[in-house]
Amino acid sequence: MTVEEYANATAKQAAKEAAQNATELINKLNQKLSEDNRDEDLKRSFSDSDFQHQLMVEYGLIDE
Repeated sequence: MTVEEYANATAKQAAKEAAQNATELINKLNQKLSEDNRDEDLKRSFSDSDFQHQLMVEYGLIDE
């Protein structure tokens, strides 16, 4: 394996892990909003990434 191939493989793996982490985080947020009957906030979070970020901070899923 060349250095370039190794770098590409490493980058692909990192991107895959980042996507999995993001998916898990969003799923946790969606679950919490659903449990709290915050349906309007859930719907808004689908299209408003700033609001979604705010909700993740509110629920302690990420640091600000």
